[in-house]
This record gives sequence, C-alpha cells and structure tokens, in this order.
Amino acid sequence: TPSTENVTQCLAPQRPAIVESALDHWRIPDSLEKLAAQFGECVLPLDSRIVRHRCIADLVSSMRTEQPEEVYTHGCEIPLAMQRAFPPPFFDGCGAPAGAQLWMGHGGTGSRPVTLLHRDNLHGLLAQVCGDKKILLYSPDQSEWLYPWKAFNNSQPCYVDPSAPDLLRYPLFEKARALEVWLAPGEILLNPLGWFHCVFAAGPVVSLSYSFAAEEPRP
Repeated sequence: TPSTENVTQCLAPQRPAIVESALDHWRIPDSLEKLAAQFGECVLPLDSRIVRHRCIADLVSSMRTEQPEEVYTHGCEIPLAMQRAFPPPFFDGCGAPAGAQLWMGHGGTGSRPVTLLHRDNLHGLLAQVCGDKKILLYSPDQSEWLYPWKAFNNSQPCYVDPSAPDLLRYPLFEKARALEVWLAPGEILLNPLGWFHCVFAAGPVVSLSYSFAAEEPRP
C-alpha cells in the first residue's frame, strides 16, 4: 500500500514494480457474472471493423462460449460507469489521466499475446480486476534488439513477436532478456514510460489501465 510519493519515486528512475493491496476500496466483483450484473448494460466503444459493438453482458457471455478464438477489447475506453466505480488508485486530485482503457476478454489458447510488443511514451498503471495476466517487460536499453518501428505516434510497436520470434529476420532478438511478470487480481503493475511490454491472457481477464504524462508529478 504505497503512497503517491512512493509510486512517483519508483517511476522516476524508470523502475517497474508491482503494487499490492491498493485496490481494496474498489469493491471488485468476485466473478465475471457479478461484474456483468453490475455493469452489464455498459456499451463498449469497440472498433466495428474488428468486432461488433458489445455491452459488458454480451462480452462476458462471449468470453464463456467463443473459446478458443480470441475475444478481447484491446484497450477500448473504459465505460463511464466503470470509471466512476474504479477511479485511478493513486494521484487523487492531480487531474484526469491521459488515458483510461479497458482490457477485457481472453486470448484463446494464451500462447500468443493479446497485446503485441510495444512501448508507450506515458507512464502506465495496469490494475488487474479478474483473472491472471502474464507480461513480458524489456528495458529501454534493449531497443535495438527488439526491432521497433521507426515511425510511431503515442506508442511504438515492434516487428518481432516474443512468442514466436523469427530469428532469421530478427537475429538480434536472441540477445533480448525479458522480465516475466504475473499480475493477479487486486495487483497493479507500475510500467514506466519507455519499457517495452507484451501481454498474455490464457483465461478470462479484466484489467484497467490509466496513463499519465511523464512531465507531471505522477505516473
């Protein structure tokens, strides 16, 4: 249960960390069915080119019945009712976060990432609500081994896929070393800007992320 000052001090030197016991006030539902009962009518602003618009209740139903195909929101905006129930766990009164996203669904067999390898130009808090996630983190100094795109906007994708690397095309990736993190319900990953990461979900998961600008005294 660190303070805002502790979290800021952790992020300043770009050091990832997992925070425990900081989400107790959220009153997290202990099952997907209870989550659907509470937020089922919330509409998800998903890209219709990828998946039809769903409400939370429909998505929960799909998560239970559409395996082994991936069913995932890929970071859509958190519905307003969920934002009110699950506000950013730190930095109250410091202004709105730069981004608030819902990562909900499952990754099919879990062998391929639901979020491909990339890095962001903002600090991020990833709060785990339901299920477990595996996250691979790569430090910024490994950039040349991860084959990032040269042109990008808010996030910088990588050409290489850590779950199935093509070492003939991307031979330097063999030098890369990841930190493997498992995020459990009630835990928060502090992800400093510049750290590359990809995410796996073998079963149903619900995560909320909040992004903060580096120049602000907050992540």
